[in-house]
Amino acid sequence: MPETFTRQEFWAELNEVGEEVVRVRLATGAYGPRSPKRALAEEWVRKEEQARADAAAASHAEAARSQTAAAEQSAAAARRQAEEAAEANRLASEANEIARDANRKAQSANNRAAVALAVAIISAVIMAVLALVQAARTH
Repeated sequence: MPETFTRQEFWAELNEVGEEVVRVRLATGAYGPRSPKRALAEEWVRKEEQARADAAAASHAEAARSQTAAAEQSAAAARRQAEEAAEANRLASEANEIARDANRKAQSANNRAAVALAVAIISAVIMAVLALVQAARTH
């Protein structure tokens, strides 16, 4: 009497023993050359291989999504840094212009101070000469 079984029952049995055992059974002819069990076992192995391939593809797709997201975050950070650098350069240029203006004013103040010092020295010399002249007249 032929053995009766359903695909689900047989696949449940294959799930219990695992793919490695099923492959050994197929390789050793345990299911016979043209039996329905052999065909179902081969189909089950293909299904397991496809499930692994699908899982690997999903994993690769998730990794690609993660890498894309990381790249987008890096690009956004780089854009922000470039904007901040541009603003820092603008502020530095403005500070340089202020410093140049302050330097010009300081040089002008130094020139005025030098003139004032020269005037003071000349005044002191004149005062000394006048004092000597007056002292000579009184003697």
